[in-house]
Amino acid sequence: TSALPNEGKTTLACNLALASAQTKRTVLIDGDMSQSQLPGRMLLTPGQPGLTNVLSGTLDLDEAFCAAPDSALLVLPVGDQMPAGAGEIFLSEAFHDLLGRLSERFEVIIIDSPPVELVGDALALAPLSTTTVLAIKAGVTPFDAVRRTIARLKRSGAISVQGVLSFAEPTRDSHGYYREPEPGYRPQAEVRLLTNRQG
Repeated sequence: TSALPNEGKTTLACNLALASAQTKRTVLIDGDMSQSQLPGRMLLTPGQPGLTNVLSGTLDLDEAFCAAPDSALLVLPVGDQMPAGAGEIFLSEAFHDLLGRLSERFEVIIIDSPPVELVGDALALAPLSTTTVLAIKAGVTPFDAVRRTIARLKRSGAISVQGVLSFAEPTRDSHGYYREPEPGYRPQAEVRLLTNRQG
């Protein structure tokens, strides 16, 4: 997840899933009911049946998976059947049962969820996940938004919250070597502090 939109969370989820699928049985779930970006990132056809269809009982799980191009990764699209109260779907017994079924088949389950400050879906998913990964846009995401989002995730029952700095551009010195950012570059310093303080 992320605190705010456009912080790179879907790209991060896709890259983590693709990397994991090289060595482990991995499924990537599109859990962004309102503004799904995953089909475009994974070169899938938008509007395919998927998660919501499985949960409503109109589609078998095995029929809902899509294969990521040139990868062993399986993707479970968000689906084309949005129920009323879609925001509560992750609190349902049907979703909990689905996670149980998926955990028997896959070693890694990655869920791309909406930003915390937009809807509460990520807060519902956090207690069900071993780790919540928070995408933080370098030099853009306000420190207070990061702090507030981590606090909300912790209050929701998140087991572990880890931050990843997205859109960070390493710099090169005159010899072409990468070097550390200048002292006082706030976003990275604060992210490191939060990670240590929050565990």
